[in-house]
Amino acid sequence: MPDIIADKYEVLETIGRGGMGTVYKARQRNLDRIVAIKMLSEELASDPEFRARFQQEATVVARLNHPNIVQVHDIETHQNTFCIIMEYVDGENLQAKIDRDVTLSEKEVVAIGAQVSRALAYAHSKGIIHRDIKPDNIHVTPKGVAKVMDFGIARFLDSKLKTQTGISMGTPKFMSPEQVTGKNVDGQTDLYSLGICLYYCLAGRPPFDGENAISVATRHLYEQPEPPSRLNPSISPAVEAVVLKALEKQKASRYGTGVEMAEALESVLGTRTPVRAGVEADEVYAGATRKMPSQGYSSGLPTPAPLEVEDESGYNTPVPRTEPAAITPSRSIPELDPDFRTPRGDLTTGDPTRSFRLSLIFFGALVFFAVLLLILLVIWLQNSNSGDNALTEFSNRSITPVERLNTIDVAADKLVADGQLMEARRRWLDFLSRNPDVEPARVASEVSAIETRLPLAQSKILAERRQRIGRNYFNQDRYAMASAYLNAAVDLFPQMTTGTYEQPILQRSLSVPPTPDNVQEAQESFSQAQAQMDGQVWNTETLKLLISAVTNDYTKPQYWKALGDFFSRTDAIDDARVMYGEALKKNPDPALSQSIRQALDKIQ
Repeated sequence: MPDIIADKYEVLETIGRGGMGTVYKARQRNLDRIVAIKMLSEELASDPEFRARFQQEATVVARLNHPNIVQVHDIETHQNTFCIIMEYVDGENLQAKIDRDVTLSEKEVVAIGAQVSRALAYAHSKGIIHRDIKPDNIHVTPKGVAKVMDFGIARFLDSKLKTQTGISMGTPKFMSPEQVTGKNVDGQTDLYSLGICLYYCLAGRPPFDGENAISVATRHLYEQPEPPSRLNPSISPAVEAVVLKALEKQKASRYGTGVEMAEALESVLGTRTPVRAGVEADEVYAGATRKMPSQGYSSGLPTPAPLEVEDESGYNTPVPRTEPAAITPSRSIPELDPDFRTPRGDLTTGDPTRSFRLSLIFFGALVFFAVLLLILLVIWLQNSNSGDNALTEFSNRSITPVERLNTIDVAADKLVADGQLMEARRRWLDFLSRNPDVEPARVASEVSAIETRLPLAQSKILAERRQRIGRNYFNQDRYAMASAYLNAAVDLFPQMTTGTYEQPILQRSLSVPPTPDNVQEAQESFSQAQAQMDGQVWNTETLKLLISAVTNDYTKPQYWKALGDFFSRTDAIDDARVMYGEALKKNPDPALSQSIRQALDKIQ
């Protein structure tokens, strides 16, 4: 540990070590104040890339001046490395509080979250994203003031300093889906990571964990978080709703800005005053309420129009209005006759009533001619081909997205009935791209229901659907179903990869024979499902029983065949193909094998 840095900083103690360097507590002699000094390790300082990143931290943070962001005072060289001189913050980081208390009080968590949200909104308004929001980088003072620190891997949105190609830096447990894929990383990425932190504080563990970084990152992409109230029943529904919204996979469904998230948290506390240490309640950061532009990647899909986000903070209560004080006119106003026709006095004096009558007549004439023109326009449009399209467009603009969804539902059903499956699918996907926050689960279900009826010639679409369903089953630990769909995807479209993280787990799981208890449960589930199907009952409960049967005993071809029959009967054609294919792989007896092939021939 050095004694003196830059001839004016007396090192008192070591207060932290990280991947990039060591942090010391020191006294600045010329100003007699306590500071924190982050010193880059000499080993890393010899690497030009790490030096650039370390220098970037000083440059970025020095431009930020916010009470909930650790302030940078200076940068100094020392021997073969250099140091950042920062504000010293008493207290401890959020990770230390979690390690000690396991879970924090809801009120404390909400207050910390609101402060960090506003700090991030301020940084985002300056074009800066943090990209590594986690409990270690959120410091909390004894008075409850939250301070965001360590912008060491932040970068300006237009920065040319790159990390590994296609990968955004961060800590896996707290990374957003877009960080995992390296696409469209922006300010909402920080808000997702903050949502993970709040979940961790309330539930005692992060929502996604795993054996390695790849498995954790994959869960961010495909798995929905378990509601934290299941782990901590004391969590209120309002707080849980804020946290789960922050953790939406699609950015359009999350909070658009840190201000929105802060106001949602503050509304839970029942206060109209922003929870910001040292900042006036009416202060507004320039640009902090606009959404951050995404960087780098474009999906190729139409970009949805900016969402009209309803104010969720409860702050839209009208401000009480007071009656204006009576105004004494500077000159007398002519007295009017009771019949409001002619003012008493000389008309040449600029009497206002005459102007008022003339304005009224002029306005009435305008309204008359406007109505007449509108009637003529409607008649012309109704008698022209272009008019039909124009009226339709006008009507479409006036209906809500939910109403448009229901309209598309009817139109898509008709297209499906007419055999125009790809057109019906296109309409649903177009609606989803334009309205990503309007019942996305329902839309996805409609698309999937159409895709399962596509012919085998649409091999890529079908394979992608099989892979998507397989991964969903994998995340639910239904490994037999996951294996069936994932392998069927590759069988249909060999160019598709199966995923390096799934196959080893599937192979290990399916190499273990079912236990007697599993076999017993499978038999009971199958018997109940068979009885329902014999009674012409083909519902969700029947499907759950059949899936339970193949999950508990994946070795029985008759279970897979029954599941194929269920899907075939309910028009889930490609699902039936997958189940029949899996049944044939289980080496059934010749009679059953022939029956399966006959069933396959009917739906091919």
